[in-house]
Amino acid sequence: MPPAPWKQALLVAAMAVAPCVCAMHTRRS
Repeated sequence: MPPAPWKQALLVAAMAVAPCVCAMHTRRS
């Protein structure tokens, strides 16, 4: 069974957003 398309899209979105959120969090503190 191949992974659901929405699951793949969510993973891609998470990988794209994670660094931005991490940078913002590090910058804040």
